[in-house]
Parts: sequence; C-alpha cells; structure tokens
Amino acid sequence: MNFEDKTLGIWGFGVVGKSLYNFFKKQNVNLIIYDDRLNGQQHPADTKIPFERDLSTFLKKSDYIVPSAGVAIPPELRTEHTFIYEVDLFYALYKKPIIAVSGTIGKTTVATALTTMLTYYGYSVQLGGNIGVGLLDLVEDQAAYDYAVIELSSFQLEHIKRFVPTIAIWTNLYPNHLDRHQTMEDYFLAKYSLIQHQSAAQHALVHESVRPYLQRHPQKITYFSTTIPEPLIPLITTNKLHQEHYIILYEVARIMHLDIQRLPAVFDLCSAPDHRVQLIDTVNGVDFYDDSKSTVIEATRGALAKFLDKKIILFFGGTSKGTSREHFFIDLPPTIKHICFFGTEATMLATLCPLALSKSAHSTLEDAFTTCTDIMQSEDVVLFSPGGASFDLFQDYKERGKTFQKLVHNLRKTIKES
Repeated sequence: MNFEDKTLGIWGFGVVGKSLYNFFKKQNVNLIIYDDRLNGQQHPADTKIPFERDLSTFLKKSDYIVPSAGVAIPPELRTEHTFIYEVDLFYALYKKPIIAVSGTIGKTTVATALTTMLTYYGYSVQLGGNIGVGLLDLVEDQAAYDYAVIELSSFQLEHIKRFVPTIAIWTNLYPNHLDRHQTMEDYFLAKYSLIQHQSAAQHALVHESVRPYLQRHPQKITYFSTTIPEPLIPLITTNKLHQEHYIILYEVARIMHLDIQRLPAVFDLCSAPDHRVQLIDTVNGVDFYDDSKSTVIEATRGALAKFLDKKIILFFGGTSKGTSREHFFIDLPPTIKHICFFGTEATMLATLCPLALSKSAHSTLEDAFTTCTDIMQSEDVVLFSPGGASFDLFQDYKERGKTFQKLVHNLRKTIKES
C-alpha cells in the first residue's frame, strides 16, 4: 500500500471518510475528497480539507479511490478506476488478531458482547467498524491491544479481495438491502466475503440459516443454531440477550480455549445496546418497548416472541429496502391487539395485512402514537419494532427510536400533570 507520489481519493466524508482522512493526512499522502451530500462546498469545520466539487474531476485526479461503504459504485466505474476498500486497507495495516462479525441482524449486540467477554478474560480489545468507529481509527494504537472486534455490513464486504479475519462470525442471513444488492444471491455473496479467503488456520462460526447457501462452498465451518448445547444450559442465568448470542459467546470461548465455567459472570455483564427491545417506561400499566433497530421482519418476529403472554400493540413501518414484507403477516401471534403502520409505506403495508386484524395507517409516527394511546389498556405491551429502514422519516434508527422514546416520556408527563 505505497501511495508515494500518488493521489488517494476518498469518496464520502462520513464516519469512514473522516477516519481515512485523519489517518492518511498523518502519512503525508496527497488526498482529495468528494461527497455529493456536501454539494461540492468546503466543509464548514475545516476549510483546509481538500474537497473536489465535481465527481468527474475527482475521479480523474485520483490514482486510487477509497469509497465509503454507503457509496454504490457503478460497474463501469470499477473497470475504469482503481478502487481500494476500507476493510482491505485495514487488513493490510492491522497486525493483531481480528474477530469480525457480520449478518443480517444481531451484529452490534454480538460485537459488543464479545468485547465485554474478552475484556472480562483479561484481553485488551478495540471495537470498531459498522458500529460507528472507522476501521483506520484502530490502526495507530494497535500495539496497546490484543484483539480487534469489528462489525461489518454487507456494503463494507461487497467488493473486498484480501480480508482474512482470525475468527469470523456470521450471525444469520435473511433478505435485506435488496434495493442495493438486487438479488438474494448477490446479498449472500457480499456476506460470503467475510469467510471466503479463510484457510484451516482461521475459524468460521456460521448460523444454520446460511448453510443452504454454503453447500457449494466447501470450507471448514462450525454451524450454530438457536438450540442451546447441553453444556451451556446451566451456565445461562440471565435473559438479557437472545439465546443464539449466548451460543456465539460460548462457541468463541471454546475456540479460544477460555474457561467455560466463568461464562455466567460474562453473561451477567452483557446486555443489548439501546433500541433493541429496550423497556422505556411503564405508563398506566402499559409497558413501552423501543426496538427501533428492527429493520427487517425477522427482528420484529424475534421481538414479538418475547411477549407471547401479553396483548401487543405493534408499531410497524419504515421502508422495505427492496424486500417483500408480505409474508410477515403469515402466522402472526394471536396476541397482537392492533398494528399501527406508519411512514411512507404505511398504506401499502396495511393493505397487505389480513382484514381481520385490527390496524391503522399513519403518515407520521406522532399520529400513530395518538391512535395507540387511544386504544391501549393496562397490561398491554406497546412494541415499537418497525421491521423496516428508518430513512423515510428519520436520519437513522437511533433518531427514530429517540423520537418514540420522547413520545412515551411526553405521555407520562401529560398524565402526571393531569
């Protein structure tokens, strides 16, 4: 990776782009940056940053181009220009063992829990990637750490060529991001890059849902399911995570020859990050849960399964990301009392929903919440688990979840004042 006398183009100036810029400016590499979200203007925080206003000029000036994961590169550009990808760059520069986590759902929870586990066992760990920390931010201080735990999206994995993690964890595979990957096969192939270049010296821990796609890819793989192995059963003393998350921690502990009998203490320390079936408040006997991180229907199904003994008012909406959500409405638990559809696809989703099920469609979350408060009763569960992306109404799932939380807090305030 010698960029001497070359110009390195950084396409996109979000978390990844800023990480790349901060790293390479210290290496005295000639840099140029393009981000169409900035409309070609200088970044207001630092007018010294070398932005290029025009994409075609940016491409011509760049000897190498590192795109942010969110940038979908047209095929014709990939043949005309030399692209290098963040994950491959990181792998070339990072010399410590790497545990990489990907999958449709559960990536952040697993990566966070693994970091907690390894720290408990005395290792120093860096956490980065799709969790919100640019991978090159980890490189400079790597000498002080034993491991990197990184979360990787399908966008980050899509075109990589050299990355080989020490331990790869593939949490599951369900239809997602088909607005970018177009087909389920393409989505699988993007995720497959996680383990594609591994040899017998590395470990691949893969969910059973991926096995049918891997039948033509003969590799040494350890598969896991939601069935808890017998030796693990007495070690689980909490239910703060999903069962498969405990299984993953157990399998990684076995791979690393850690003391399995210490896992109960690890499990007690672990918890899911915010916006993942998170109890926000109980108002007038009604429990309000924020599961805004649910961006696919499998996540919503998992959340519903936690409340099979309760009447549920479900908030469902967002965008489908090129997938069909019609089959979500097959075999829904009978405990669903009402579905509040919200967002740009609300009317379409309500049409797909069986007529016998109580439902309402709303263009905004606020309107949906008003309907919810009109029909909720003591001992109901209000579950905000949209099963779709947030970008129709919000910047991201965090803003969406915080908006829901604010509505709940305002409800409590209103009731208290009355």
